[in-house]
Amino acid sequence: MKNLRVTVNGKTYEVVVEEVEKGKSSKEKFLKEQDEKNELTLDNIENESIEKNVKIEGTAIKAPMPGTIVSVKAEIGKKVLKGEVLIILEAMKMENEIIAPFDGEITYIDVKKGDYVDSGKDLIFLK
Repeated sequence: MKNLRVTVNGKTYEVVVEEVEKGKSSKEKFLKEQDEKNELTLDNIENESIEKNVKIEGTAIKAPMPGTIVSVKAEIGKKVLKGEVLIILEAMKMENEIIAPFDGEITYIDVKKGDYVDSGKDLIFLK
């Protein structure tokens, strides 16, 4: 870490700059350090399972439109029936129910309450 003073448009700011290995972001560096210490857990890293090559089984249920996740009704391992509400997505001030397209079991949830998602984003996996 380096402390630097930077002047932008006549205003002076003091900033702290982190030096990272060439080609690696600080997030990647942090993951590598935690993995080497065997301390990589969901408590200290959020949504890293895909990056750590966790195999996800099933069919992705995708966001039909951009919006904000209001509620996640499903849980991993839960068996659901066709038509059951899995997620509530708010778009254009309207709540939209994302439903199970077939009977199955939830294998992975890739969103949480408050997340903004784009159209086509994988929300949940069902097999």
